[in-house]
Amino acid sequence: MMSGNSQRQEVYQAVREAYCLDEAPFNPQTELVRKGYTYWKSMCHGNRFPARTDIDPTEVPTLLSGITLVDVEAGKDAPRFRFRLMGDFPVIIAGGNHTGAYFDELPALREDPFSVIDVYMRVLEKRQPHYWRRDFVNPHKSFRQYESLVCPLSGDGENIDMFISFLSPIS
Repeated sequence: MMSGNSQRQEVYQAVREAYCLDEAPFNPQTELVRKGYTYWKSMCHGNRFPARTDIDPTEVPTLLSGITLVDVEAGKDAPRFRFRLMGDFPVIIAGGNHTGAYFDELPALREDPFSVIDVYMRVLEKRQPHYWRRDFVNPHKSFRQYESLVCPLSGDGENIDMFISFLSPIS
């Protein structure tokens, strides 16, 4: 039987690309991530971030299988991130449906050498969407890489209180 660490090493091997959108040209490989970004951008109001209430799932049914919604909450020393909603593909990547769980309570996220928590912190700090393309090495799945775009949401247009992410396998 594999330990959690050796299993994680088998599943997540390498980040191929990772950057905030103000750092490099954005060139996603999948239609889901491209459409997700276009949808998020269309909800922005000038320099203001869209709110969760701006997102209408009936407008983007083809994106729902790849969406996550993540709440930002104040923590003792740093913000905490909690899954509010996970689509089918994020559930596969995360190894289960972790709706309601905090990132720092999930060993696979807390101990990830290419820290998902750091990505969300970076979006908070830079106030820009963050893109990554990552290997997913698991012989029981039909894909070898996936890409993800993490976009900020804000109830008041300024203070980031949630994220919407778009994840998709790369064929």
